[in-house]
Amino acid sequence: MKIPKMLNSKEIFSGNIVKVKQDTVLLDEKDEYSFDIIEHPGGVAIIPVLDNGNIVLIKQYRHPFRTHLIEVPAGRLNIGEDPIKAAIRELKEETGYIAGNIDLICCIYPSPAIFNEKIYLYKATDLTASYTEFDYGENIESLIVSLEEAHIMIKNGRIHDAKTIIAINSLLIKDIDE
Repeated sequence: MKIPKMLNSKEIFSGNIVKVKQDTVLLDEKDEYSFDIIEHPGGVAIIPVLDNGNIVLIKQYRHPFRTHLIEVPAGRLNIGEDPIKAAIRELKEETGYIAGNIDLICCIYPSPAIFNEKIYLYKATDLTASYTEFDYGENIESLIVSLEEAHIMIKNGRIHDAKTIIAINSLLIKDIDE
């Protein structure tokens, strides 16, 4: 399949976190099509696994949905930041845990039709408790649950967040494979 030829790209909005641009491409040598794209610096998500196999989730307010969501700890990449360093930073900030071991599970594109955001998903183990360092405006509560309980929370609609569902299911799949 051929990649469409870029004809034009213009920024139409620039905010604190994202930029919105409109790209016009040539689809098939004659038809022009415009894409609205939200540019995002990317992020990291971490599924912390305690020594007993339980996982650490967080509950925090998400304004677009006007409710609190249950998620894995996560955060935005700073410009030029190494994703693994961001994962270590976000884990500490949001849960107070420091990981002795952190492994990449996968990189996901949460909404590729409109966002260019990539989220690097990590598993953190060999955890040491420390203290949280919430960013300004964050009000986060930690939840420690078994992997099975987290799976039930997905099934009964208590967890909606895509990165969290992927993280939990990736651990369930690995447990089945082992």
